[in-house]
Amino acid sequence: MTNFSFANNLPPQNVDAEESILGGILLDPEAIGRVAELLRPEAFYINAHKQIYKAAKVLHNQGKPTDLMTVTTWLSDHELLEKVGGQSKLAQLVDRTVSAVNVDRYAALVMDKYLRRQLIGAGNEIVQLGHETSIELETVLDQAEQKIFGVTVQKASERYQLEDASEMSPPLFASIETGKRGGQLVDWYDLEGLTGGKHRKTLTVIGGATSMGKTQVMLGLSHAIMTELNQPVLFFSCEMDKDSINQRLLARLSGIDNSRLFKGPLPGGVNEDEWELLAQAIEIFSNLPWMVYDEPNPSIATIRSVVKQAILRHGQLGAVFLDYVQMLSLGSAEKNRNLELGLLTRELRAIAKDFDVPFYLGSQINREVEKRSNKRPTKADLRDSGEIAEVADAVIMLYRDAYYSKNFYDKTIEFVVDKNRIYGKVGTAKMLVNLETSRFMTIAGVGVREKDSNLSS
Repeated sequence: MTNFSFANNLPPQNVDAEESILGGILLDPEAIGRVAELLRPEAFYINAHKQIYKAAKVLHNQGKPTDLMTVTTWLSDHELLEKVGGQSKLAQLVDRTVSAVNVDRYAALVMDKYLRRQLIGAGNEIVQLGHETSIELETVLDQAEQKIFGVTVQKASERYQLEDASEMSPPLFASIETGKRGGQLVDWYDLEGLTGGKHRKTLTVIGGATSMGKTQVMLGLSHAIMTELNQPVLFFSCEMDKDSINQRLLARLSGIDNSRLFKGPLPGGVNEDEWELLAQAIEIFSNLPWMVYDEPNPSIATIRSVVKQAILRHGQLGAVFLDYVQMLSLGSAEKNRNLELGLLTRELRAIAKDFDVPFYLGSQINREVEKRSNKRPTKADLRDSGEIAEVADAVIMLYRDAYYSKNFYDKTIEFVVDKNRIYGKVGTAKMLVNLETSRFMTIAGVGVREKDSNLSS
């Protein structure tokens, strides 16, 4: 076992880099503009350096210069000059600095040391949590995950820097030239004519009434992503246990109705000549890049943790599915369900962006739709919260006329694309579906009814 002993060590810091940054800011009026978005005041290890940098940022935000005289005057006016070491301290910073040419590199060094100190602090808090035996282990693990994630979020925020058009145009053109911005297709071309395929960093809501086929659609898309694109899929099954969801996927692979798989060798179950087919399907299933998490109400921290584990296990994910959002709660005192679901949806969309994955979120709809003559749902029918549709990048509502007409020969399912911030089209696409095997087929000659909607939001 490795023996770690840090009792006599100073926390990670780089005082020289801190002095060089401040000296550069006092020397060059343009320097602070290069580090202001990246470098936060609390990243400075020396408290006096922190106060000087805060003063410079205040002046910069007011459009004022950050030269030696202006910063000194501001600190004096706010009775902080003597606390940072007086005018001689600031003059010393300038004297020790040759130029501000490397100020952004020094800022990265200071942030590196700051995040290491944050990590040490989080680690110490996790040690204390481990001793809190009165708290449920699952709560302790969630809190520990949140503390570590808090540090990683600060690191991730370094990516989001303000860029000028001159900096953004080359990568934008390259992404269009190589087709990188186009969605990935899985041959559901009826639907993909509207959606453009699946897109990374996006949240797509799939809504529908009970028994309309939400889970089957998500399973069908999961299978297509795994087999057509050879990409791993993570499925959060909040309603069904993993055996039930896996059995539905097995029904798709084998072509044997899910209801008969439930009965197995019992009368009305799997036929004698289908067992070999089922064994082959099991072999295929065992080799799929397929992961299921079936906790009924996972916290956002847990969802983040599981996504991270899945990426560590299989690499970049082809998609994440969650069935369905109304099963989630924040576990807080939030009484307004509309606001709570809005917050949850925002967090899930943030996960899609942070982990660079398409996120598909199942949602129930309000029962009021049953009272209308036209029962095709719209995004306004999503249950409990209009916030879900507001946050989502795309909303696809499901409708099967056979559910209401009781015409069991009608296998048509409609995908009503009611919001499409990604690709800009809304409209209705049709496919054929066998719900018992979660198999979807394109309809030759049916085509797609679409409306261009550059204003879709």
